[in-house]
Amino acid sequence: MKSKSYWLLLILFCGFAVFPILWGIRTSFSPEYEQSVLPSRLTVEHYRRIVTQSDFYRYALNSAMVSVGVLVVVAPLSLAAGYALARFRFWGSKAAPLMLALPLLPVVTFLVPMARYLNVIGLYDNLAALILANAAFCTPFAVWIMRNFVHTVPSSLEEAALLDGCGRLALLWQLCCPARFRA
Repeated sequence: MKSKSYWLLLILFCGFAVFPILWGIRTSFSPEYEQSVLPSRLTVEHYRRIVTQSDFYRYALNSAMVSVGVLVVVAPLSLAAGYALARFRFWGSKAAPLMLALPLLPVVTFLVPMARYLNVIGLYDNLAALILANAAFCTPFAVWIMRNFVHTVPSSLEEAALLDGCGRLALLWQLCCPARFRA
């Protein structure tokens, strides 16, 4: 049984974590420049202004295109790399967990070289550059997830498929690829 101080600490921590979200929601529905804790009246003026007076739909379309582009790049790449890490032994495969440390590095350390490189290849200030940059930062974690997923597929099932004449790509697609990718 947990003590009262444990629950009090838990409630305080949750309140501390949720407060910025609640404050943002409160601010979005309060009139402009209102400083009070409780708004005098509720308004949807900010949302109306975003939809009618800005390029909201273009920004939403750009976000959707970048998201789909990153998915198209990262999903097959991480599946193939995850399969290789799970099934093959090669030099450096024991150091694969270090791949998870890459996202922990400050993003600023990558920004200047990446911006310079994208400028050299002519992709600076382009949606393709944003897709490549996001894919570069998402890939290590996605590879690790796919590696762990491939570990759940029994290797005896793969061996049986190889004996029946299934090629490596077909094996990867039919056995190791999550079903929702194929649907």
